[in-house]
Amino acid sequence: HTELAARIVKVPYAEGMRLKKADPAYWTPYRNLGKALQFSLPGGVGARRFVDMAKGYDVHLTLTEAYLYKDTYLDFYPEAREYFALSDWHAKTHEPVRQFVSNRIRADGYFTDVSNTRFQGLAADLAKRALVAVTLACWAEPTSPLYGSRVVIFVHDELLCEVPIATSSEAALETKRLMEREQQITCPHIPPSAEPALQTRWSKRAKPKWEGEKLVPSV
Repeated sequence: HTELAARIVKVPYAEGMRLKKADPAYWTPYRNLGKALQFSLPGGVGARRFVDMAKGYDVHLTLTEAYLYKDTYLDFYPEAREYFALSDWHAKTHEPVRQFVSNRIRADGYFTDVSNTRFQGLAADLAKRALVAVTLACWAEPTSPLYGSRVVIFVHDELLCEVPIATSSEAALETKRLMEREQQITCPHIPPSAEPALQTRWSKRAKPKWEGEKLVPSV
């Protein structure tokens, strides 16, 4: 996100990294714009739809600006044009899409369906494998620290579980272990990383809080 933001502001990447730390009030809106572009456009989103989606990242654009930044994105990732051409071919020919690694098949997708499948499909496979693994531990593995806990919300790549207070640290760390295990199966070329956090109420801003080796609620 910072690299694309640097392109938008027309500064070197190293300067973008410096500004990220030195002047977050200035830099954060541009980084949010880069994030909005990278999480929206690969799914085949057009400029009009991007105006609406960008609001979710606290980015407010005119339609003219949306077209401008879409061109900036395509110039930054020139291979995206070939990517979208392939999505268009699948949509017109109804040729099924085979997800790389998992080999999951998706058939009869529209242009945005196909684009989004290749863009987010592998992460979706990973997240769903993690959901299954954690759910099995909660319901069917009496020796697991998660046994008796419950997955109550599944948000994109995040599992929210209700766990007993007495064993909450152990349950959170076991969730981390299972998610990283499934990540190694789905994306073996990427170092596994899942960050646990305990909360008495959900907050997107929650971070891990430790007392020694024990995880404790941060909010």
